[in-house]
Amino acid sequence: MDSLQNQTSQDFELIFVDYGSQQNYQQDIESLVKKYAFAQYIYTDTRGWFWNRSKALNLGIHQATTDKIITLDIDLILESDFLTKVTNHFSPNHYLRFSYYYLPQNVNNLSKLFLDSYPPERHLDKTSSTTNFGVLAFTKTAFFKAGGYNGYYKVWGLEDIDFVKRLEASGITSQGFIEGLRIYHQWHPKSQPQLPKGWYEEMNQYFQKQQGNKKQKITLKPSKPININNRPALLSKINDSAEDHIAYVRFDFPKELSFVKFIYLFNQLKPGQQIRVQQKFQLIDHYQETRWGRLIHKINKLLAKLRISYRWIDLGKFNTGLISKKEITDFLFHFLITWQNQILDYYFDYQTSNDEVFLIIIKK
Repeated sequence: MDSLQNQTSQDFELIFVDYGSQQNYQQDIESLVKKYAFAQYIYTDTRGWFWNRSKALNLGIHQATTDKIITLDIDLILESDFLTKVTNHFSPNHYLRFSYYYLPQNVNNLSKLFLDSYPPERHLDKTSSTTNFGVLAFTKTAFFKAGGYNGYYKVWGLEDIDFVKRLEASGITSQGFIEGLRIYHQWHPKSQPQLPKGWYEEMNQYFQKQQGNKKQKITLKPSKPININNRPALLSKINDSAEDHIAYVRFDFPKELSFVKFIYLFNQLKPGQQIRVQQKFQLIDHYQETRWGRLIHKINKLLAKLRISYRWIDLGKFNTGLISKKEITDFLFHFLITWQNQILDYYFDYQTSNDEVFLIIIKK
């Protein structure tokens, strides 16, 4: 934000899209963004929905009042001439790509990064020219011509390259990278997206199918911020309503039977009724006072410390199967995708707690 405020050209607007931050974070983010006169803060209440970068970008681009669009991630620092240089390269028939340098954890002097005497290519790693399509520049006209970003891609992966392929299919070709442009990626802890089992492969198959069907176009619907009043599942969660039309489900062993029961109960719901899951998946720490039992207990503690979901048990004491949180969240994820046409709204929380899954689904 500071690097945008220090741009030599101030003829721009920033559309800052907050895609469903929890309320305690949302208030702090909004207060910060509104300190910058060039920024328009947009909050869309997608709490409990899957992260969807495509829909976040589509929303921001729809709100833009100019034809020249640049997509930026929140963790970038830009040189002061960034916008001036990029504006001079805009073309209605091309899109621009950007590479950036990765900063180490402790950088005390940011000003030196933009000095002529500091060559970043000698000190820092750089993004790959073959895979980096996250930061782009294009016209809004080209964006609509290509059909915008495809909201099918959820959680992580492929939405960037998919959009670029459709830009090119509509006649908008790459103008390449702007040489000598300094953009830095701020350090932050690495986070590995928790993709449900098989979901990346499913997205990739969908992507390949899209590439094989050149005539298939994405229909881009008008994008507006989501209001909480249009989120019945979220309102039910906030109000903690426990009405008669709620079906509660717990996943037990055998899990396959629980999956069937869940689907059956959902199909029995009437429009407006809901199904809920609120279940903890805790480490089994009971063990027999035997040498074997104590050994198994130590192994369990080590696996938990290493964040490995598998647990060993003393079969002499436990003779029932264990159900892992990962198995349940994977099933529920694919259920929400497969049955989305029958779902009015949902709230799915499986990341904020290490051992709990909370889900509300309202039948359409």
